[in-house]
Amino acid sequence: MDRYVDWFNKTAPGAEEPLPALTRAGLSHLYFESTHPFEDGNGRLGRAMAEKSLAQNIGQPSLIALAFTIERARKVYYDQLEQHQKTLEVAP
Repeated sequence: MDRYVDWFNKTAPGAEEPLPALTRAGLSHLYFESTHPFEDGNGRLGRAMAEKSLAQNIGQPSLIALAFTIERARKVYYDQLEQHQKTLEVAP
């Protein structure tokens, strides 16, 4: 989790290595879900971290409901998450 927090802070807007908003939000979610630090609630917290990332990049609270968007393509989401958690390769 320390590495995740360091990465999250380092890639924030105005930080050492800022990332584009959607890239950072997606990677933030994948990295958190792959770390899976808690027995329960990882999905909710992972989505919250992605939404926090987006809010930081736009400079105000985000009204985006990632849970709703993910639910619409739930099978694809879980298939992609499972595939990319194994290697954390997201370039393609």
